[in-house]
Amino acid sequence: MQKAYEEATDTSVKPTTTTGGTYAHVCDSIIPYGPSFPGQNGIAHQPNEWVNIDDLVACAKIYAWTLYKLSTEQIPENPLEEEKL
Repeated sequence: MQKAYEEATDTSVKPTTTTGGTYAHVCDSIIPYGPSFPGQNGIAHQPNEWVNIDDLVACAKIYAWTLYKLSTEQIPENPLEEEKL
């Protein structure tokens, strides 16, 4: 998704993590992702939560481009699967 993010937004930024909880910890091989762009600190999951329309459109482009790439490129084997054996 990082590559899709960079290609869809024509930017290169370091990914950040959230302190919020997700269900990702109970799912194998999952990457939680949400629309948080530079300068949006602390707006998610608060009263009167909002999103800028341009950011919403950018997020949709990232999701669409990611799904396209996942459906057309060969996905490498998960190197972590061997560790579970």
